Amino acid sequence: LKICKVIYMSNIMLCTEKLEVGGAETALITQALAMRKKGHNVVVLAQDGIYTDLLKNKEIVVINFEFVPQNGINLQKTKEIIEIIEKYNIDQVHIHKFFCIQYVWLACIIKNIPYISYNHTLTDQDYRWFKNTYPVYKYFLNTYYLNAARIVLVTERSLENSLRRFPDVPLEKYVIVPNCIDFEQYNTKNKVKNINKFLLISRLAEGKMPSIKNGIDLFV
Repeated sequence: LKICKVIYMSNIMLCTEKLEVGGAETALITQALAMRKKGHNVVVLAQDGIYTDLLKNKEIVVINFEFVPQNGINLQKTKEIIEIIEKYNIDQVHIHKFFCIQYVWLACIIKNIPYISYNHTLTDQDYRWFKNTYPVYKYFLNTYYLNAARIVLVTERSLENSLRRFPDVPLEKYVIVPNCIDFEQYNTKNKVKNINKFLLISRLAEGKMPSIKNGIDLFV
């Protein structure tokens, strides 16, 4: 397989499972809006959710597409993605969720389109679950990462895990980009003089503890 290289063109497709609330989804929404603001044509491939109208109102094409997890390759789904790539003249693809890989990756290889892989939360435990539940991942993940133009991770720990699990993948393919939000979207017209009470919403998980502590330190 030919290793694709990133080309910075104007027709970009972002793929995730569903446009609902979540860290990976928030990162994708922020990315899509920033790309559109810079003048790129953006297509989002995902099941409709609460963010669908937000993206459409910003002139982003949203295609309601269901990524069905299964232990195999669905050639019909791959064919549909190829047709979307051709229709919108897609230059590069960003794959945000693990369940999208088995469909989108093959379409990119067939069309020789560079793709960027995102690893938002996967730990060793997550990898084991995917490979045990869907053994097909055992056979193509190494090749998938080898052919990625870039592999975007959110933490140093994720990088350590990836280097250990996929030793054939060159270090220069990896880049660490923490999930972020665009604060311009959340500006308030109300002037805050004093903060006496604050509400911090999160789940109590190991990966969330640093941001929870940072949130507390921000107000204490």
